Amino acid sequence: MQCTCISLLSLVSLKTAQYQASKLQHIDDILLAGDELFRIRMAELKSTNKFVFKMLQFKELPSSVFLSEKNYEVHYHDQIYGCVTHSNWNQSQDTLNLQEGIENLFSNYNQGLIIVGGICSAVYLDGNRNFSMFDSHSHGPDGFSCVDGRAMEVTFHNIEHLVNFMFSFYRSANISMNSHCQFEIQPVTINKLTDVRKSLLDKYFDYQAEKANLKIFEPSSANRKEYMKEYMQKRRQSSTFTKKQSCCSIKSKQKARQNKDYKQKDRGRTIKSMTKARQSKEFQKHELKVKQNKRELVETKEQERQRTFNCKKKARQRQEFKEHELKAKQKKRQELETKEKERQRTFNCKKKARQRQEFNEHELKAKQKKRQ
Repeated sequence: MQCTCISLLSLVSLKTAQYQASKLQHIDDILLAGDELFRIRMAELKSTNKFVFKMLQFKELPSSVFLSEKNYEVHYHDQIYGCVTHSNWNQSQDTLNLQEGIENLFSNYNQGLIIVGGICSAVYLDGNRNFSMFDSHSHGPDGFSCVDGRAMEVTFHNIEHLVNFMFSFYRSANISMNSHCQFEIQPVTINKLTDVRKSLLDKYFDYQAEKANLKIFEPSSANRKEYMKEYMQKRRQSSTFTKKQSCCSIKSKQKARQNKDYKQKDRGRTIKSMTKARQSKEFQKHELKVKQNKRELVETKEQERQRTFNCKKKARQRQEFKEHELKAKQKKRQELETKEKERQRTFNCKKKARQRQEFNEHELKAKQKKRQ
């Protein structure tokens, strides 16, 4: 809600001496001043019946701001719209993607505000012409969204790195980065004014004096940190949020598994895990029992017999095998034991044949014919 006003003041603060003195203290001051500006702007909109929603739009931001005892005038230029699809994913040639929108901004201006999925941030060129981003939401040490974090100011050397970081941050905030998600960029120009106007603190006291009559806004008793913590806890209890997070997690894992490096690492992890498991005696005993039980099955025996038969049949078709088998048989026939066994086998065969009636009759006829 307050992020739009805080982002605006972060751009105004770039012209102040306090920004150069201490960036950490600068961020804390911007958060406090932005929160006060939001309260005052809400009161002004409600008192004039122009209030629509707590999440302020760019057109509802003030045209003049007082910060660090100085007055600044804010000029709002034509907005830039598009879809937050990456340059490699853009399906429509008529619509700007996020990188093209930011390039369009910096080709004509030095700073601007951007809204994606209800999150407003500030992007600008710093004194060294590096691309910077300020965001008042909760960030972890890696710069991505978390429950109990801090506001962030980060700088990059080129637009591509800035856009890649924005994509990662929006994904961590559970914003669907697809062709249906849109962005708005508001280019701004800020000039310092010489006339003295009421400070934000003076306006705040005026607002407190008129609050009873206006009955506009009741400040929360909980501080910002506790409020965000409770808000995120309640949000995670929602079934819609859980389903959406689960769906995003599944898609992310599916996409990661298609990566060749991921597949190679996953295969290596699987091999290591299986190798380590096979070293266990319990695993070896269990595997041995499973194999023994499987070999006793009729189907397994039949498959193994058929596999052996096919293997031998295929081996006998090779010329090398035939030549080796022929040599082995010739060598075996030259052995005395083999000759003796063959002679005995021939003798038994002839002896058995002479016992048949047909053989005796045929032998008798052959002798009679020979005698004649």
